[in-house]
Amino acid sequence: MGAIDTAQRPKEVLTRAYAQSLRTQMQSFAVDSAGQQLYVLQCIPNGVRLAPETAAVSFADRAAKGDLVCTRMSLQGEVLDWMYLRGFGHGSALGVVPRAGGGVDLWLEGLGRARGDYTEGQAVATTAYVPWNSATNTAVDCADTTKTSTWAPSGVQQHYVPAVDALHRRIAVGTRAASGDASGYTYTYRLYGLDAAVLGDWTPLHTATCTQPYPQGIATSGDHLYLWTGGATDDAVLTTLDWRTGKPVQTTRIRRLPGDDTYREPEGIAPWTPPGVGAAATRMCIGFAESHDDAQKGRSDRALTVRYLPGPAEPELTAEVLVPWTDIALAPGVTSDFSSRPPQARLIAIAGNRLLQLSGKIACSFSDAAAGGVIGSLPAALTPEFSLHAGCPRNARDGFAVCRVEANDDGTLYAYGATPANTIDWVQLDNFSVAWV
Repeated sequence: MGAIDTAQRPKEVLTRAYAQSLRTQMQSFAVDSAGQQLYVLQCIPNGVRLAPETAAVSFADRAAKGDLVCTRMSLQGEVLDWMYLRGFGHGSALGVVPRAGGGVDLWLEGLGRARGDYTEGQAVATTAYVPWNSATNTAVDCADTTKTSTWAPSGVQQHYVPAVDALHRRIAVGTRAASGDASGYTYTYRLYGLDAAVLGDWTPLHTATCTQPYPQGIATSGDHLYLWTGGATDDAVLTTLDWRTGKPVQTTRIRRLPGDDTYREPEGIAPWTPPGVGAAATRMCIGFAESHDDAQKGRSDRALTVRYLPGPAEPELTAEVLVPWTDIALAPGVTSDFSSRPPQARLIAIAGNRLLQLSGKIACSFSDAAAGGVIGSLPAALTPEFSLHAGCPRNARDGFAVCRVEANDDGTLYAYGATPANTIDWVQLDNFSVAWV
């Protein structure tokens, strides 16, 4: 079973939607491909009182005890219902498996143990999804063996993180034996047969070990494991490992749009097989928790965004404008050679690739062979992380009709190729269309 190609541009499932709790962020999610619904895990927010609690419980206490709320949503973002889960863990990953008689079973970490101001699950847990009933106002307790089953197939560990592949009836479990930090957390991942595991047979089919910073979720589909990492202000990274070799086969960086300073933390990853398609068309969904200030309410709400990576089955054939045409600030002595169209730059996406494009024509007088000629400066939103360059037409002289135009990582545009005896008097910028990195 081949890997999902994660190099395609992410497409929208939900953008800035809200689950049951507006005040706590999504920790993970799962897609019920059979029911075409989304299940979202969050910590129970501040001030909720559940039976038999005698008073409302603070968010800090909920986080330290591993109390979660799971929201069932439509793929259009409508909240359908929710349930409360007590004593499970951080909610680092979630899986859903359809039940024979209807509904789904949730698979997540369980038997949470406090670690500072949050909780980590010490086992794999499963319980039926049962919507909260206002009349009884109860939660499912992880320690209640009549409603929850738990396993610790790798013995005592600091953290268990399960992920389910319902299509292929497999379950992946990540375990961490020691603490980590921003430089990296080492997890051992084991793949099991789901039906055998339910019966107590946790014999690993495959094993892999990986150290990565900021782990934010795992998913398994077919013969491949997908690891989702990244911080709230960084680019996110999706790494694909082949279960059969334990080696990475693809790494995709999901970059922020230029100028985007939104609080956006990678949270959750899950496979999704739309109706009417086979396993080869399975998509990989990636999630982000976002923070949005509401000045009128005087608070910051937590939204969720889910995108999917379509793989090669859905090529992008049209251009999407990420940053529209924006004027280039020309350097002294450089002017526009088109009165109706000043030199400009933009950023677009085609077939999953981002391209920095320039347009317009400049008049100049460049003669410095070593330093090059400064054309001007790109706006901050279009400044690349690394230098980009392309050949662009210039005034022809002594057989030279092309110069090198370079966009520096500080946003400065240069033209190279001039000499005192062969000056560059104009440059046509429309040839500059270079992959954005």
